[in-house]
Amino acid sequence: MALDIILDGYRFFKDRPKLQLSLLFCCCFLIYGYILGLFGPSIPFLREATGTTLEQQSVLVTVRAIGFFSGSGLAGFVFDKLPGNNVLSAVLLAGLIGVIALPLTASVYAEGAIMLGFGALMGSIDAGCNALIAFLHGDECDPYYHAMHLLFTSGAAISPLVLEVVLSAGQSFKYAWWLIGIVMICAAVLLPSYDSPKAPDSHSSQTDADTSDVITDHTASSTRSVLSFLDDPVRHRWWCACVAASFLLVYYGCEVAFGSLLTSYVRLQRLGSPSQANLMTFSFWASQSCGLACSIFISHRKVQPKFMLFGNLVLMGSGLGLLWIFRSDLVGSWIAAIVFGLGVSSGFPTMINLLQTFTEITGKVSSLISVASAVGEMTIPAMIGSRMENAGHSPSIMILILGVGFIIQAVIYAVLVGTARPKPLREIGILVATPGLEDSSKDTTEASYQENARFIDW
Repeated sequence: MALDIILDGYRFFKDRPKLQLSLLFCCCFLIYGYILGLFGPSIPFLREATGTTLEQQSVLVTVRAIGFFSGSGLAGFVFDKLPGNNVLSAVLLAGLIGVIALPLTASVYAEGAIMLGFGALMGSIDAGCNALIAFLHGDECDPYYHAMHLLFTSGAAISPLVLEVVLSAGQSFKYAWWLIGIVMICAAVLLPSYDSPKAPDSHSSQTDADTSDVITDHTASSTRSVLSFLDDPVRHRWWCACVAASFLLVYYGCEVAFGSLLTSYVRLQRLGSPSQANLMTFSFWASQSCGLACSIFISHRKVQPKFMLFGNLVLMGSGLGLLWIFRSDLVGSWIAAIVFGLGVSSGFPTMINLLQTFTEITGKVSSLISVASAVGEMTIPAMIGSRMENAGHSPSIMILILGVGFIIQAVIYAVLVGTARPKPLREIGILVATPGLEDSSKDTTEASYQENARFIDW
């Protein structure tokens, strides 16, 4: 039975190189999530090996964020200029050195250098895979974005379980790290065997922008840009990218803050025992995985990303509202955490796909998004955490700050949808005559009209 399933899977993927490459990008996100999720549970062992305090280990998170900045920033230029698969393979091999060395290090400075490298690895994977998947699938990349982020959350969820299994077997925690090294080697070897997806042709994008005026009188959707400076395609691209990056800065910061501080919130609010607090946090991350899995199915149903993102915002607002109403009740707060987890589950890939409907995703745009997400990850959790520990504030201050973040996200979403215009002609999704069609004779037959028109799916 198992052999039949393996053979069926082999036949399915055999003649689908784009799907095979997409799976490798998803595998890179699994590695990203696994390393991110394994560091926290490994801190007690790293403290013992290096003789450091918890506070000193916490500083390494900031060091990792600096590496993330550098990795995602450089990736924006590198993946636009060099073969992306080869770059990603080199990044994985460099990260493999850190995976092997981290459990063996006895120096906090060496550990800091490794964490800096891990940050660069994560930034490169985040910016690089988001760009490459857009290069590979174009406007059909929505399900693949969701699949990558599903693998990310899965990697973050299984890494503590793998560590627990290793420790239960009486082995050192280093084997939990080295296990992911095997996956990194396989991915690094396979990636160069595929042709690297190429960045969109800037000349083609300019041509589309020039011909977008043809449909101005045919549909109102092409006149959604209410600001004159957005008529320039370059300005329009960066306007959309900056607005989307601002949204993801707040969104990702709120997501990380909620997941990181939920356990502390439950204990400070005296809602339940430490084990119940941990289970509630697990429920939050599990609901994210379920939400991402559902979003893949929804995106296959051709639901427009702006409606999917609106649904995310509704669930986020509902979760925060329930958390405020039931802030003194364990069961109510538990349900609220699950609802909020469903809301934030697919926000990141859905926003990227929404951006894809307005402009091309280049390496530089993907890099900007990754850097903005890193800023949110560094600032918002620290802002909430410092106030939760302050004796003058109630733990409920977390809900209030997240509520402000939700309002900011809703405003930014409205600004993006209200000011950005869809990509012209072939991307818009309606029937549009080519520029030479107006000059044709008025008795043009339906067949010739079809030949001079462009069709795409709405």
